[in-house]
Amino acid sequence: MTSNEKGARTEGAVLSVLLHEGYNVLLPFGVSRYDLVIEVEGEFKRVQCKTGRLGRGGGSLEFNVSSTPPDGKARNYDGQIDYFGVYLAQQGQVYLIPAEELAGLQREATMRLGPARNGQSKGTRDARPYLLDPMACSSEDGAAVS
Repeated sequence: MTSNEKGARTEGAVLSVLLHEGYNVLLPFGVSRYDLVIEVEGEFKRVQCKTGRLGRGGGSLEFNVSSTPPDGKARNYDGQIDYFGVYLAQQGQVYLIPAEELAGLQREATMRLGPARNGQSKGTRDARPYLLDPMACSSEDGAAVS
């Protein structure tokens, strides 16, 4: 699968789950640093879709928090997006993670999918609170509250 095909599949999965969660979703026209826009409590929020992967041992979610243009210098999204929409294809899951939770990271984020075997929680990021339900019912007013 090409990089473009993988990106399209990820964006489609995130879009689908956001719609099932009841979000109003807008698709930007043109070139931008974000893929989707959602309405949250009457405000528009920018979403950058990323393809997640299972970390070593399957206990973590990993995804890129930057893009690499043709010049080869990675650029993060600090101040340019509000959320990462992360699709973990191996588990069919979508996470909506506030970008501020990952501010300052340059290349990759790693988040726990479950508790650490050794019980450590300090210094770890938990992905579970950001998991979206792919079968959620839409709200009556069409805008999810988060």
